[in-house]
Amino acid sequence: MTTDEWERCCFWRAVESVDEKGVFLAQAVAMEATVASRGELESQGVNPVGMEGEVEAFLVRRARRLDDLAMGVSKEPMLRLLATVRLPVIPGWVLWAGGVGALVLGFGMTSLGNERELNLLALPLVGLLVWNAVVMLGALVMEFWPRRGARRVGIWRKRSEGGDVEVERVAEAFATLTGETGRRLLARRVRVWLHVGAAVVALGSMVALFARGWSREYRVVWESTILDGADAEAFLGGLFAPAAAVFGPAVPVAELAGMRRGEGLETVPGKALPWLKLYAGTLCLGVMLPRLGLALLTRWRGRSDLERTVGGQGWGGYALRLLRGVEGSGNVVRVVAAGGAPDEKVRGRWREWLGRVYGGRCEFTMEGVNEADQDDWVEAWRPEDGRVVVVFFLAATPEEEVQRAWLMRVREALVAAHYEPEVVVLLDAAGLATRWSGEKRRSREQLWREAVSGLATRTWVGDERGLTDLNSDMPQKGL
Repeated sequence: MTTDEWERCCFWRAVESVDEKGVFLAQAVAMEATVASRGELESQGVNPVGMEGEVEAFLVRRARRLDDLAMGVSKEPMLRLLATVRLPVIPGWVLWAGGVGALVLGFGMTSLGNERELNLLALPLVGLLVWNAVVMLGALVMEFWPRRGARRVGIWRKRSEGGDVEVERVAEAFATLTGETGRRLLARRVRVWLHVGAAVVALGSMVALFARGWSREYRVVWESTILDGADAEAFLGGLFAPAAAVFGPAVPVAELAGMRRGEGLETVPGKALPWLKLYAGTLCLGVMLPRLGLALLTRWRGRSDLERTVGGQGWGGYALRLLRGVEGSGNVVRVVAAGGAPDEKVRGRWREWLGRVYGGRCEFTMEGVNEADQDDWVEAWRPEDGRVVVVFFLAATPEEEVQRAWLMRVREALVAAHYEPEVVVLLDAAGLATRWSGEKRRSREQLWREAVSGLATRTWVGDERGLTDLNSDMPQKGL
């Protein structure tokens, strides 16, 4: 998954996580995009905690489909959302301008002047090499310095005009998904282009050498207050030795003694072409190749960082929920509520929750059983398949001889009917978030965990946030 693909998937996931009213994305449009993008993928083949290639391809296709649908919609809220909620990018004109500027800078740094002679020690090669060595060392330290943990980062977007609350909610959800990883990816992208820019500066210097030597014959000398003949031979021989070994020609150190210019010295200028080739080869080995290598390393580490982030964001569970939302047509699941018949509002809540598990098109037959009638209900029950959902209210205190005993009889009835039992327990916790403390809720969940242990194939807790697996605290919906 590329950075752009990840951004679009995060965008639509953020929209769907908070847009309960369908302000930006109608449910019918979301389902149409899922159906059009799924191909042969079924929910049974999706690992909820993984991110296989087929799942990744499905999510990318779906995000592109939603982008296409959104661009064809003239709804003002969606257009405003698309314009404000996104990761920052480096404008293309900045990259082009930076590339041209780097080329011109490199060309101008290697000014040979109008004279026919070149002073080897006056060319800016050493400065370029030292500067690049320091910068590259700093880049490596920055790249491999261990992070101390995620920091809270600002929302990566433009502020919506008028403080649109719905846009702000989507933006907050998007920032939660992209957050620190988005900041690191942008920083790495900037560093990649800075490395490329440095390589272009070196390329400009190389081009300048041969462009200016095309129409004029230059001769080479050297002069220095600090270096004598032996020092100059050692310095220039060592400086150009790598380029001579890789590209050639050999460093003409034997000519250096006669090439020295100074008072009382007879100067015999050397040919410039061998030294220009060595100069260009040194720039290539000392600047261009290391900088391009660092750019590739930075890009690769950014890809690895993104893969780690994607692997930990629960995309498999998100894909599973999307697929189940369009599956289940023709399937019927029996739902039995302990404690009496629920009203239509409660039934609707249960349908919404269970639709995320069994599919948005699945049908549910619901009935309530009073505690006094539970034994008679089990005796009269004739299971049509091995699947049943039993609903309890989390606020009730589970008892061994009541809830667990009845759940055991339900399971035994399925076994007696020669079915492989699939008893799913749904604990309704709606409204408890505002009335119970977190400690009280955790304590009650532990009691229910013990009460259904060994009897329930799966146990879900439902509340205003969606469904959570009681045994793993894994949300069925959300970011």
